[in-house]
Amino acid sequence: MPAFAANVYHLPTAYMCDVVAVLWRKKCLLLPHKIELLRTVCHAIDHFLMSLVLNLILSHESAPAVARMLAHWSTCVAPDSLLLAYGGSESEFPSIDHKPKILVEHLY
Repeated sequence: MPAFAANVYHLPTAYMCDVVAVLWRKKCLLLPHKIELLRTVCHAIDHFLMSLVLNLILSHESAPAVARMLAHWSTCVAPDSLLLAYGGSESEFPSIDHKPKILVEHLY
């Protein structure tokens, strides 16, 4: 896992685990395809919920490092839900191929 990736707690995934635990305790038969279906549904719910959120990424790293970070996050959430607040050099800001983005100016 990349160093910049954070561990995120997903409620639907946690809920799915609770459902599986309850069914297991009740000795219900959970066939592998049913477990995979539960995982698929919860993954879709995760993506839907994350689409309702504006994810702010604050970075000062180089454009290639920011591109790798954005590529990683784009596998988890819709790219248009990622707002990049860039605090690096003004000369590097235009080379970052992402929208929406804002330049955070240094105030001192």
